[in-house]
Amino acid sequence: MNHRKSHNDYWNSRQISLAISEQCNIIECDIIPLRNQFRLSHSWRPFLWMTYGALDKYLSFVQSWTRNNRLILQIDIKFSCPAYAPLLVLKMMEYHNESVKIILSANNRWYTGDREAVANDVCNLARSCGLNIELYSEFKKNNQIETLQLHKSEPWYKKINHF
Repeated sequence: MNHRKSHNDYWNSRQISLAISEQCNIIECDIIPLRNQFRLSHSWRPFLWMTYGALDKYLSFVQSWTRNNRLILQIDIKFSCPAYAPLLVLKMMEYHNESVKIILSANNRWYTGDREAVANDVCNLARSCGLNIELYSEFKKNNQIETLQLHKSEPWYKKINHF
């Protein structure tokens, strides 16, 4: 099956709606835990000023948009602490919607720890709770995905004079 993905959709000035207007059916958001909540962030660094808002707000928007539409939400895990796995599953259950399929991704780098193990933990736990979830590595074996980088809003590093 063919899919179009909005890469780092939370960067867009018109989150989700811009992706939909470009015929994307996959939206991606990267998450980190910070200050007792999950935050949208492309960076693994735990600085609030480097995030794009709370995952709750984004999931609420996804949930409201998908009442009459189908969508695939790709959550890219940017942390390696397994203790957060059950908390993320609880968050996904809170915003559970039959119209949304969740795919999890995680990339291990020398500086990140084992993010892929956390993604596996989340996936297994979520499946045991009845959520429609799959690892991105499994999903892309059976699907063709065109990734789009749509118009971005002002990045955090341009908003802040930190030099």
